[in-house]
Amino acid sequence: MAQITKKTTTRSILVSLPPMCCPCVGRAEGQAPVGARGSRAPAAARWYPATQWFNPVTLCDQGIPEPTELACGPMGPEDQVAVAADVSGRPGRRPGGLAAPLLPSGVRRPAVIIALGCLVLVVTLGVLYAHQSHGRAIDQTVDSWVMGLHIRSGTLELISQLGDAPAMTVMTAALALGCLTVRRLSGAVLAVAGVLLAMGLTEAVLKPLVHRTITASHFVTYPSGHTTALFALSTALTVVLVSATPRRVGPAVVIGVIAVAVVVSGAVGMAMIGLGFHYFTDTVAGAAVGIGVVLATALLLDLDVIRRWLGRFSR
Repeated sequence: MAQITKKTTTRSILVSLPPMCCPCVGRAEGQAPVGARGSRAPAAARWYPATQWFNPVTLCDQGIPEPTELACGPMGPEDQVAVAADVSGRPGRRPGGLAAPLLPSGVRRPAVIIALGCLVLVVTLGVLYAHQSHGRAIDQTVDSWVMGLHIRSGTLELISQLGDAPAMTVMTAALALGCLTVRRLSGAVLAVAGVLLAMGLTEAVLKPLVHRTITASHFVTYPSGHTTALFALSTALTVVLVSATPRRVGPAVVIGVIAVAVVVSGAVGMAMIGLGFHYFTDTVAGAAVGIGVVLATALLLDLDVIRRWLGRFSR
């Protein structure tokens, strides 16, 4: 039988549950607590994996105001699950003072693979195009297609301004402030640090190192800084939305926002090609740098030592 004890000093409740299962205890007043695994649970209760973040629950018989959220913690030494409910109804911390993870456990391995793939792509293209001032066959094909669209230069310049420093500063600050509003300090750190690290790597390391130039301007072009910035911000937004609770953000909203962000980022890359500032492979490498750096930053922020440090400021 689940046992619930209220700790007024920490404004949280701890629920001791059977091994390998966690209920979303949205039960009506007067119903019995959820029993051990295998017993018959109330109709409103559901079983979830121990790593999942839960929907709002109501603990009517404990006098806890709704909505209250449960965040499942790791398996303890006695093979039980500690569940913390924040009375304020706002997520952000796990038991033990750890900040909520940015990447769910199921996507961490794919995130590592994608980040490594981005690294390999950037290094390979950098070696192939180092100290060159012309595009290869794939650049000529795609660049010619973009030029053939005959988009007005004024429109291209307007689109490209989304990757300029003022616009990027405003958008990054908006994402960081949004994360702070819902007490996701790790999300705010990811937005700011991820974009800055990606841009720093592009502008201060890769461009001088590869030193690829474009014939029309003789500017160093590899990778595209505008594309790096937009894809870094889009990836940070994706990570934040994927890690958000279902109550706050629905799947349709998540997919829609991510799709818009990716389309806008791709449009900025095309605009830079159309204006003659970059080759196609410059924008591909820029996208890879932005995605890879932000995913690597998210994996770093999910280390227990950093989550514990962030958890101190999320209380």
